[in-house]
Amino acid sequence: MMQRVAVTGAGGFLGAALVRRLLADGAEVLALVRPGGSRERLAAVESSPGLRIAALDVDALADAGGRARAAEALRAFAPGALVHAAWTGVRGAARQDVAQHRNVGATVALLEGAADAGAGRFVGLGSQAEYGPRDAAISEDDVPRPTSVYGAAKVAAGHLVLAIAPRLGVSAAWARVFSLYGPGEAPGALVPDLAAALLAGRDLPLGSGEQRWDYLHVDDAADALARLAMTREATGFFNVGSGRVVRVRDVAERLVALAAPGARLSFGARPDGDLVHLEAQVERLRRHTGWQPRVELDAGLAAVVAAARRATP
Repeated sequence: MMQRVAVTGAGGFLGAALVRRLLADGAEVLALVRPGGSRERLAAVESSPGLRIAALDVDALADAGGRARAAEALRAFAPGALVHAAWTGVRGAARQDVAQHRNVGATVALLEGAADAGAGRFVGLGSQAEYGPRDAAISEDDVPRPTSVYGAAKVAAGHLVLAIAPRLGVSAAWARVFSLYGPGEAPGALVPDLAAALLAGRDLPLGSGEQRWDYLHVDDAADALARLAMTREATGFFNVGSGRVVRVRDVAERLVALAAPGARLSFGARPDGDLVHLEAQVERLRRHTGWQPRVELDAGLAAVVAAARRATP
């Protein structure tokens, strides 16, 4: 394991899980969080001797001053690797905002800053949204067909990173992350919203539930990113998913069994989105890093419900 790793978006769902994983592996970590952003997900490790926390305004990387401040923070820490997990506009209407293009420039600026600080490894977080709607398992060789500005920006950022990094002497990987879940996920996604609704005795309108998604526990995703960060030979695009597909309806029914047995679900009460089948082929990631998911879906969902129950007044 590289002994010094910088992580942007360290206050986020996946970023914080990655910080915890790296610290558990004995790495020194520079956790870069948004100014004024929540550090709640880092509370359990905030006093770790190997952790430094600093502010990084990703949006400010569009100007020279912001880039200089980021570069200074990275040089002071001198990371061996940087994992870029920060992104502006990941939910709702923001995914179609033309301002998504600013994330592309910020990603390139961080790559340049990492190279200037002596980091030999850069891992950027992509998304399943880069692929667009599919009806079969997706490999890294499939041509991206994003339907959102968010997905298109991720595609552009990933290709630029992989084109520029070798010219800077940096080994780079772009991790296309599929459907994450786990304790600590923000509201606005099916799993945390349905768990909270069931525990509160509220109805949550659902679509048909016939979509088939690739659900991956956040700790497994963090393990994949940690392995990518330490495997310089693993370059290019990598899918990060469970490699297994499950109906959304089945996930919802499992949550009912865990949180409110006997509760009825309102399937068909809202329209379905475009995404029908999201299934990652993950052989490339396994071959290069030895990674494999470890958290079974039932155990992961039980942990989500337990955490939601503890948080219920």
